[in-house]
Amino acid sequence: GEYKVVRGFVDGSAFHVHATASQTVLELLHVDAFNLVSNKDAAAVVAEGVLTLRFCVFTNNVHNTASLSVGQRAAGAVLALSSLVVDSCTFDNNYCTGGVSLSNAGAILSTASIEVYSSTFANSIGRVGGAVGIDGGSGYFIETYFFSNHAQVSGGAGGATAADSLTFDSCTFDTNDAVQFGGGVHCSVCGDVSVIGGSALYNDVNAIGMMVRDVEIRGESGGEGGGVERREDEKQHAARLRATADGHVEEVARHSRGVVMSGGGFMHVYSADQVTLLNTGLYYNTADGIGGAVAVEACASPASLTIQNAYGNQATEFGGVLATDTAAGVMRLQGGLVYSNSAGVSGGVLSSFAGDLTLDGFGSVNLNSAGLFGGVQYVQSGSGVIRAQLAPLSFSGNIADYGGVLACSGSQECTMDGGGQGGTVTNNRAGLSGGVLYALATNSVSITDFSYVAGNYADVGGGVAYVSGAVTGPITIAGISYLQGNGAALYGGVVHTAYAVDIGYCTYILNNYAEDGGVIHSISTASSNDWHIYSSEEIMYNQANSDGGVVASNSSYGRIYQTTYVDYNTAGSRGGVIYQSQSGSIFPPADTGFSYVTRIGANSAPYGGAVYAVDAAVQLVEVCAVVDNMAAISGGAVQAIGMISSIDYTMGAFDANMPSNFSGVTATYLGPSGSQCIACGSLSTTTPMVYSDGTESMVEGTRSPVNLALNFIPCWYTEFRVFSTKGGSVSNAIVWAPAFMQGPYTTNYVRVSADGRIT
Repeated sequence: GEYKVVRGFVDGSAFHVHATASQTVLELLHVDAFNLVSNKDAAAVVAEGVLTLRFCVFTNNVHNTASLSVGQRAAGAVLALSSLVVDSCTFDNNYCTGGVSLSNAGAILSTASIEVYSSTFANSIGRVGGAVGIDGGSGYFIETYFFSNHAQVSGGAGGATAADSLTFDSCTFDTNDAVQFGGGVHCSVCGDVSVIGGSALYNDVNAIGMMVRDVEIRGESGGEGGGVERREDEKQHAARLRATADGHVEEVARHSRGVVMSGGGFMHVYSADQVTLLNTGLYYNTADGIGGAVAVEACASPASLTIQNAYGNQATEFGGVLATDTAAGVMRLQGGLVYSNSAGVSGGVLSSFAGDLTLDGFGSVNLNSAGLFGGVQYVQSGSGVIRAQLAPLSFSGNIADYGGVLACSGSQECTMDGGGQGGTVTNNRAGLSGGVLYALATNSVSITDFSYVAGNYADVGGGVAYVSGAVTGPITIAGISYLQGNGAALYGGVVHTAYAVDIGYCTYILNNYAEDGGVIHSISTASSNDWHIYSSEEIMYNQANSDGGVVASNSSYGRIYQTTYVDYNTAGSRGGVIYQSQSGSIFPPADTGFSYVTRIGANSAPYGGAVYAVDAAVQLVEVCAVVDNMAAISGGAVQAIGMISSIDYTMGAFDANMPSNFSGVTATYLGPSGSQCIACGSLSTTTPMVYSDGTESMVEGTRSPVNLALNFIPCWYTEFRVFSTKGGSVSNAIVWAPAFMQGPYTTNYVRVSADGRIT
C-alpha cells in the first residue's frame, strides 16, 4: 500500500528502509539519514515500488561493494527499482566503491524513471555515476546542483546506461570528475540526451587502465565506445585502437602525446539517438583524451550544441569543447564568447573524426589553440563549415601548427562564410602553414564575405590559407572588404597552393607579405590550376622579400583583371607585382598579365618593376596606364626572358617606367598611345580596342555579341568597358547594349565630357 515516513532521523546504525513489493508507494518527508553502512543493496533506502523523497538529507552513507558480483546493483544511499521523485533534497558524502560491478552509484541508483527537482549532490563517489546512476528507464533533473562528485569509471555527477532519455534543465555541474568517460555526465546506449541552460565548470575526466571486451592492452586501455588505448614505449607514443565485432583489436591512429584517450570532461555520450545542449555555459572543463567539455560517439543524429559562452575547456587530444566521431556535429554560438579553449592534438574548440562539423551563429571566437590541426575546428573525412548567421561572427588570436582557425583532411568542404554580416578574421596564426585555414585533400575550399581578413600569419606558408592534396575546385577568397596585413615567413602571404585559386570582390588587398608571393604563391603546372585576382578597388603595398610582390607562380595561366589600381607593390628580386615562371613542359607557354585595369603604377623590383616572366606570354589588355614602375636593374614595367616569351599590350599610357618599359623581348603594341585613355570594347573578345584622346569626342566600338543562354533562352548583348582619365581623375563604366533584333553585330556610342565624365 502507501506508506509515509515524516520527520525521521537515523544516525550510525545499519538500519535502512526496505520496501519489497512493487506496488508499494513510499514517501520520505524531512527524513535525515547519516553514517549508515551496508554491504548488500543500499545503506539507507531500497525501494521496489514508487519512491518519493522530499526535503531529505543523506550524509556519510556508505555501501561497500567489494563483495558484489558483475551486474549486481547497489547505491551508497538509495536504490530505486521503480519510479523515483527527489524534491529539495541534499546528498553529501555518500559512497559506493570497490568491487567489479558497474551498476552502482555514489548516492542514488535508479533502474526506472527518476525525476529530481531543486536538489544538491556533493562529494559522493560511485563507479558509474559518482552521484546518480541510471540503469534503464529515464532521467529528468531540474535546477539541481552537482558539486565535487567522483566516478571511478564514468559519469562523475551522473552515469546512465540504456536510458530511454536523459534531460538536465537549468542544472549546475561544478568540479565533478571521472576516471574514464564524462567528468560530469556519461550516457551509453541512450535515447535523447539534453542539457538545457545551466552551466558546467571545472569538471574533469582523467583516464587509467580498463578492460574492454575482455581485451586489455598493457593495462593502459581507455578508448571510448568499444575502443581501447595503450602506451607503447618509453617515448610514450599513444596508439588509438578499437575493438572489432569479433573481439579483435585494430589500430586506428597513432599520436605522440603520451596520453590515454578517454572522453568528455563534462559529458560523454556513446550511441544515443540525439544529443542537444541548449544555452549551457561551458567553463574550464578538461579531458585526458577527447572532448574537453563534450564527447559524442556513434550517435544516430548530429550532436547539437547551442551555447553563449565556452571558456578555458581543454582536451589533451581532440576537441577542446566538442569531439565527435561518426556523428556529425553542429555548434551554434548565440552572441557570446568562445575563448581560450585548447586541444593537445587537433580542434581547439571542435573536432570530428568522420562526420560533418558546423560552427555557426554570431559572437567572438578568440585565443583558442591546438597542438597540431585547427586552432578552432578540425574535421577529418567530413565537411567543415563555419558560417555567420544574423550578426557578425569573428575570429581572433587562434593558433595551431596547421590552420589557425580551421583545418580539414579528406573532406568534401572546408568553408568559412562571414555571411556579409561584418565579421572579422584577424591575428590568427599557424606555427607551420595556414594562418587561418589548412586543407588537405579537400574538394571545396573557401573564405568569403567577411569585413576584415587581416593580420593573420603562418611561419611557413599561406598566411591565410594553405591547400594541399587533391582539390577539385578552386580555392576561393571573395567578398572581403579588407584583405590586409597577412603574411607568411616563406610562401604566400595570403594563399599557398598547388591548385587553382580565385581572389575576387575584395575591395582592398593591402600590405600582405611573404618571402615569395606577397598575396599568392602558386606552384601548380597543371593547365586547369590557374590563379585570378579580380574586381578589386586597390591592390597596393604588398611585398615579397624575393619574388612576386603580389603573385609568385609557375602555373600555366594567371590574371589580375577588372581592378582599378595596382600600385606600390614591391619585390626584393623579381616582379614587383607578378613573378611568373613556367616549369615543366614549356609548350604552350605560360600566360600571365592584366586585363581591364585602370592603372599599374609605382611598383618596383630589381628585375621587372611590375612583371617578371620566364618562358611566358605577358598580356596587358585594356590597361589604361602603366606608369612610374621602377626596376633597379632592368625592365621598368616588364622583364621577360626565355625562348618563347612575348609581350602584347593595348595601352592608353605607358610612361615614366624606369629604366625602360620593357626588357628581354620586343613588345607587340596592339593600340595607339596617348596620355588620355578611353578604351572601348567587349570583355569577350581580344580584337584591338578603340582609343581616343577624350576631348569632347564621340567614341564608337563595334564588337561581336555574347550569348548568355540563361535557362537556355538566348540573350544577346554587347558589353563595353570604358576608361577615362580626362580632367585629372580616372573613371570607368560598363555599357550593356541589348541586340535582340539587331543581328550578330551592334554599334554603341559613348561620350567623354570635358570634366572626364562618361555618358
